[in-house]
Amino acid sequence: MSNNRNLTEQPQQLSIAGQALTLRALTPEDEPAFLKLHQEVFGSSVDSIWFDWKYKLGKSVGMSLWFKGRMVAHCGGIPRSVLHHGVLKQDLQIGDVMVLPEWRGALTRQNPFFHVSKGLYQTFVGAGKPFNMGFGFPNERHLSLAVKLGILWRIGEVHQLRWNLRQGTKFSTLEWLWTDEHLSTLNTDRQALHANLKKKVSQAWQAMQKDASILKYTVGQRDWTQFEWRFLKRPDKQYQFVALKRPWSAKCVGIAVLSVPAETGASMLWLDWIGPPSLMTLAQHMVLKHARIQQASCVLTWASGQVENLLANTAIDTIETCAMMGGTIFSDLSAEQAQNLHLWAMAGDTDFL
Repeated sequence: MSNNRNLTEQPQQLSIAGQALTLRALTPEDEPAFLKLHQEVFGSSVDSIWFDWKYKLGKSVGMSLWFKGRMVAHCGGIPRSVLHHGVLKQDLQIGDVMVLPEWRGALTRQNPFFHVSKGLYQTFVGAGKPFNMGFGFPNERHLSLAVKLGILWRIGEVHQLRWNLRQGTKFSTLEWLWTDEHLSTLNTDRQALHANLKKKVSQAWQAMQKDASILKYTVGQRDWTQFEWRFLKRPDKQYQFVALKRPWSAKCVGIAVLSVPAETGASMLWLDWIGPPSLMTLAQHMVLKHARIQQASCVLTWASGQVENLLANTAIDTIETCAMMGGTIFSDLSAEQAQNLHLWAMAGDTDFL
């Protein structure tokens, strides 16, 4: 058994700026300390229900740094099944990277951020480890530091695309060979509802996999298990789902996942498209149609370069960088391979939107 694997069982004693700290894997008993750190660092209101959803139901892992019984830093990861150009592998999506403000200025290269990040990556990611590669969506400051410390590669950017819904402007409607269906999740018979929704999600994911272009991408699995956990069981957000299909068939070809506008005139976030990449433009028309019906002021989406390329001819109003994409250097792939992942990513691929 390697020293890295032992870290999940045996805490590691460290010295930072003359202070003694302990690095160890996150456990269920650490929930109160984790929630306190999350609230202090991000100003969030996450609670035990959210923790259960993400770290217990989602089977997330984490590495934490402790000082005198207090969690001062943490780096976490969510297991994610990913198709790498058609080959299914188990990856780790990085998240909840946080350090208490008073520990961020530690004047040492191997600071708390370095230790929790490297500890997580070395323990769980790479050849012979549970996960093939690690990836995440950090901001520029976080990624620049990680690259400087030699723990992440820079593998791309995510842009926020915006379509304004101007008064009097008519947007393209669906072609006559296509129709859409708003999939309700509010029926009282939730068991029957979820059975129907599961069937449609499975059909959409199957259609996405059958699209020949999918072999060009690295795309996170969008099957029912992932969909149910990410969008239906999340306790602090609500989403809506719109299916694309043929008028003469009940079979679902694709599903758009949308936010629920907070009020009239608010923006609508297009989180995900589960369906053939070749139908992205048609999906965008469908999303704008529903945004107009719900009186949203605009539609926003997050898109990696692969997604953005397919939406290039949809009259995008503004494009701005909203996140970077980083890959762990401990992954079971080379730097060159990391640069050629062609990662398919939208807002729903994050764990915080």
